[in-house]
Amino acid sequence: MGDLQRLLKETSADIKVHIAAELKKQIKALKDDLEALTSHTSLAEYHITGLTQRRAVRILHR
Repeated sequence: MGDLQRLLKETSADIKVHIAAELKKQIKALKDDLEALTSHTSLAEYHITGLTQRRAVRILHR
């Protein structure tokens, strides 16, 4: 019975290590996705601000 318990503990530890590594990869991927989305959002805000300013200038010069 001791060998079975030892094997179970080792297997459990291996599974925990595997799960931790997988979670670490997924968290990094999510961080990368969030960074990309933030960058795209900032770029979109920049373009929207530019368009709004150009329209305001056109309206003022009418």
